[in-house]
Amino acid sequence: MKVYTLELISAPKTVRFFGEGCTLLAGSPTHVSILDFNQSGSVEFSKDNTSYAFSAKSNTLALGQSGGLIQIFDTATGKRREVLKGGATPKKIKISLNGDFLAAANGNGTSLINLNIGKTEHHFPGGGWQFGQFHFSPDERYFAAGVRKSESSLQHTVYQYDLSTKTIDREFSIEGTITQLLFSPNGEKLLVSTTDPGGIAYETRLHLFDTASGKELFQWESDEGIVDVVFSPNSKVLAIGTAAGALIQNGVVRLLDANNGTEKDRFMLDNVVVDLDMSPDGQLVSVVSGTYSMWKKKAVVFIYNMNEHRIVYNLNSKEFFNMNSFSSDGRFLVVGGRGSSVQLLEFKKN
Repeated sequence: MKVYTLELISAPKTVRFFGEGCTLLAGSPTHVSILDFNQSGSVEFSKDNTSYAFSAKSNTLALGQSGGLIQIFDTATGKRREVLKGGATPKKIKISLNGDFLAAANGNGTSLINLNIGKTEHHFPGGGWQFGQFHFSPDERYFAAGVRKSESSLQHTVYQYDLSTKTIDREFSIEGTITQLLFSPNGEKLLVSTTDPGGIAYETRLHLFDTASGKELFQWESDEGIVDVVFSPNSKVLAIGTAAGALIQNGVVRLLDANNGTEKDRFMLDNVVVDLDMSPDGQLVSVVSGTYSMWKKKAVVFIYNMNEHRIVYNLNSKEFFNMNSFSSDGRFLVVGGRGSSVQLLEFKKN
């Protein structure tokens, strides 16, 4: 294992690998850098951004800005492709894998925009402090958006929108505040994570639905706070990171069977779980665990081998970071975010 510090990226808020190669995005409100490790090239965009999203497959970068502007760039050339106008300032945006659709959320709801024609295809009302929870399926068949019935209501509806037929084909009634929406890599399952269902503080619930039939496969409930959830690349395993303990000082990572919710494995950490990812071969779970307060800032990256049922590597840092991401070839793991330096872990080839 080799560890590098990337000096060229200055204190980003977001670090993540995208696409089939080793394309890394590091972003902050004023600066977005995209680095291709296979071609040893990079492109940078300096703007005052409220949000940003990237599709490596289509070389598309979207920058949300004040006044309702969304600028679309071709990252292969660095040139601006188009400017979308209208609506309130986008607080959160995402691009579909193939770059055909963009979703933008603000205080008025979530808009689904067809980038091929530059027009809004559907609008999901409702905003509030959440600024929308939404996700594209990797096969670009579905788009899911969570909508709260009213500002004071605990009732939400998750709409599953069919991108090919341009219709809502499923509606899921959800109790509690939606904290995460996630399609499985094969697009066959939709995960909905909530907090405070039924108005019960500190309780969390996870729902897993079959996208084709709309059937709920299982529910998983806990009095621990669900921090992050990821699917394995083959969509068969769920990794759930939670915060446990009266003072939320401990973290637990559980591995569940994604078909029925049966717990397959778990491991405990001394600090709260901050972020999770899985290696492309599905053998390793990477976990960022840490503490952030006025008295202490630290983070640790743990690598857990699911076949050996043990932690095989850890990296301690005096900085606090809140993100980690594997490259699609499994060669690198990047850690950073929250204004920390960016570190790159390179794995030896077996």
